Amino acid sequence: MAAAVFIVVASASSTPVMTVMQIGLLLACYRFRRYSTVAFWCIVGMLFSLHFVMNHPVWHLICRVNVFSGSTGWYRYYLIDQAIKHIGEWAVLGTRSTEHWGYGLGDVTNQYILEGVRGGLITLILFVVMLSTGVTMLVKLSNSITSPGERWLAWSIFAALLGHCVSFLGSHISVR
Repeated sequence: MAAAVFIVVASASSTPVMTVMQIGLLLACYRFRRYSTVAFWCIVGMLFSLHFVMNHPVWHLICRVNVFSGSTGWYRYYLIDQAIKHIGEWAVLGTRSTEHWGYGLGDVTNQYILEGVRGGLITLILFVVMLSTGVTMLVKLSNSITSPGERWLAWSIFAALLGHCVSFLGSHISVR
């Protein structure tokens, strides 16, 4: 575990650090797993409310998360913003290139946007449905199992999958 934490910190990248922090927080919340549905809806409601009271869209919060000084939070925000502005280009069947969206945006560093760019809105929706189904089923499994060890295992897998969902906001895969 120490080697894994060292590797994450040595990467000097905010995304892996935030992912590990989120997984650690979720593992610490194991005792409160029965309230995960309520917590989810509270977070959705909070983000929805913030969207209307902030000067920028809610995805601008990604800019504010800088664990290291060289973080690319603004770039990730700009990528999401431009993907939304250019939805007509990629929504049906995807698009061949995103380079004309802005400087450096030919390199899509967001798995969600990459799914849409490669296959359109249906591909993106299927990807999100697949992830949310997995997350939901793991929470239900963790709450219904009677064996404490298996309950902890289901919750741990849930935390890892949700960690991947956070990590997908900053995955680095080239579209070209």
